[in-house]
Amino acid sequence: MGVVVECLYPLTGFLLPAWMGFRCLVGRPGGPDALTLLKYWAVFAMFYLLESLLYCLLWWFPFYSYFRLAFVLWLHSGFTEGADTLYTSALVPFMKDNTELFELALQCFSFGMKQLAGKPAPQVPLPKKTE
Repeated sequence: MGVVVECLYPLTGFLLPAWMGFRCLVGRPGGPDALTLLKYWAVFAMFYLLESLLYCLLWWFPFYSYFRLAFVLWLHSGFTEGADTLYTSALVPFMKDNTELFELALQCFSFGMKQLAGKPAPQVPLPKKTE
């Protein structure tokens, strides 16, 4: 049964929302609106990042793959609107509180990619400390 759950996770976490996004972009009826999908992908990306960082610990919890699948199904369920709930209650406040940090990380990443590509990149300005 664990193998089935491990196969269902990428289907429900990536493929189904990607298909719904395609339907939204081409204007096919029955698909969710773009804002709903953007909220899902933002929440799912943060979940996937946390899971990737903590997987060596999460792997030890019994039935973790089942809980992960249930969480992803809850996220994009139209009935529970889990992604919208987590987006407004947790992700928006977290991102607003850490905007400068994320902007700096994005600039550093961009700088590193330009250096890797051999293109000159401007100096990354450090954010001003506000008190």
